Amino acid sequence: MTHTHTHTHTLVVAFVVAFVAVGVSAQTPVLNVPPPTPAAWPDGKGPIADNFLQDKLVTDAWAYVQSVVPAEVLNIAPSTAQGGATTKYNADAAANCYWPSGLCTRTNGTTYYQADISTCPGANQWGLTYDDGPTVVDAIDNGNDTPDIRAGLKTAGLKATFFVVGNQALSFGDELVNVEKDGNEIGVHTWTHSPLTSLTNQQIVGEIKYTESIIYQRIQKLPTLFRPPYGDV
Repeated sequence: MTHTHTHTHTLVVAFVVAFVAVGVSAQTPVLNVPPPTPAAWPDGKGPIADNFLQDKLVTDAWAYVQSVVPAEVLNIAPSTAQGGATTKYNADAAANCYWPSGLCTRTNGTTYYQADISTCPGANQWGLTYDDGPTVVDAIDNGNDTPDIRAGLKTAGLKATFFVVGNQALSFGDELVNVEKDGNEIGVHTWTHSPLTSLTNQQIVGEIKYTESIIYQRIQKLPTLFRPPYGDV
């Protein structure tokens, strides 16, 4: 959790847009807000196991996604994960504008997503962000864990957005609370840090909803920001 980004990049996935869609019909399945607490939490090994996808936290959200996301989007063939950030795209990478494939960005918005923001609006207008935590390394003071980052931000008089991994938030809940108490923003960075395009639709929903739920349990606030691991959308 040590890297920063000096530019913003709005990576909107139709699966995620569905969670904040408005103006749907009365027949649309209800999305529970705040998210319910699941019966159990998955471990950090991806992808999330099928039995955890049967929890009401996921099944209700998946029903909602199916009701608002076009079938042509839901039917895009998953990629093949090849380790770390490397994926083999089995669908047309250019047509689907996969960001890791040539850093593709969408210059025009549609009904289902906004245009990407890939440049800063002006000089010194950028956001400081950290991914993959929270982490706490008590035995080794290497300057790379979340408490050290928080201390550095305080010294510099800065705030940041922390995109957290759900299983890390489960393990280090007190540190997540400290991040929020310091005035920083908390965003979703999935539960297992798996490349999203390599997952099934249900697994993607699970990655987001379990992380959203643990964040809410810890800080009593709903995250409004999402960043896909490796920019893989």
